[in-house]
Amino acid sequence: MLTKQEKELLEECLDELYEEYGTYRKSLKPGEPMNATYQLFLSIVKKLGLRQPK
Repeated sequence: MLTKQEKELLEECLDELYEEYGTYRKSLKPGEPMNATYQLFLSIVKKLGLRQPK
């Protein structure tokens, strides 16, 4: 498990990807599946206990 400090640093490094995910998510059409890269990103974020992208 990551410490609070490690999580904050990792989230800071991933800020750009969080933003890109938000833009990508808005561009999806209803029922359109998410691509593998973003599925993996969400899986990693969840497993590491990082904040969930919006």
